[in-house]
Amino acid sequence: MRADEEQCKNKFDAFLRQRYLDGDISWRCGDEPPDYYVRLRGDCYAVEVTNLFENIELGDETTSHLGFRTRVLAFLRQIEQKARPGGTDPHQYRS
Repeated sequence: MRADEEQCKNKFDAFLRQRYLDGDISWRCGDEPPDYYVRLRGDCYAVEVTNLFENIELGDETTSHLGFRTRVLAFLRQIEQKARPGGTDPHQYRS
């Protein structure tokens, strides 16, 4: 198993353990594919790890890290433009 696949499995396991009792969850290595099998409350599911994405909750919205970063950078550009003396000419303002 690749290190990134193991890391994803561990993060997913931590997520599941917030929602299920420890005795309701068990893992075993898969056949490539799948990478793993997870048993939840007696039902077995195949797990193929590709990527792990984490969302951020912002008020009533949920966004990805990339979406959050894009919004923050746009907000910073707005602040920078408003903070420049004499308007938005980048040559008039030095940080």
